[in-house]
Amino acid sequence: MNVKYKILMSRRCLVVFQIFTLIILTNEEVSVRGSFITDKSLVKYREDAIENSAVIVDDIMIHGRGVEKVYNMLDPSNDCKLSNIRIYVFKRCYDDAICIRKKLLEKVECDSLAYKWEWRETSSQLVNLIYACAFPYTSFIGAYSLETESFKMSELNNSGKFILEDNTKIAQRKLGEEVYILFEKRSGSLYI
Repeated sequence: MNVKYKILMSRRCLVVFQIFTLIILTNEEVSVRGSFITDKSLVKYREDAIENSAVIVDDIMIHGRGVEKVYNMLDPSNDCKLSNIRIYVFKRCYDDAICIRKKLLEKVECDSLAYKWEWRETSSQLVNLIYACAFPYTSFIGAYSLETESFKMSELNNSGKFILEDNTKIAQRKLGEEVYILFEKRSGSLYI
């Protein structure tokens, strides 16, 4: 894709890109052009991306809300007429899962559609790739339910060996879920 800005969706998409960048850089037949930025740094490059050209890149588009949010940063008029802004995803869920407007969906280019729960298999394969390459990343880690009688968050927090950071999102709290990041104390340093 010969565009000035490649906007990589943060989290797993960015990590997968970093893994494949190592492969691309060792291949003399492949050239990489343009600037690669994340959706988090788009605020800084927004004006230049609008004036030139950009492609929003994601690995798997399930509902499309994340992609739509980034696109709306570039096109606040919501008319989807910016021809220099493209959207590319590796896999896109079948239409009944998509929650974005039709005009924006028409701009999405993808390798293939993922039917039913097929996207979960692709997602698992990407997570396994990240595990195998040992890249530092935590947001793909699955949820673990700790329901044993001997495990109590307050005991863990009061033990002095750990620091617990509450990372529960509003939607998770409404569902009765709690999410914590656990930091282990060792010799005055913190380890994840």
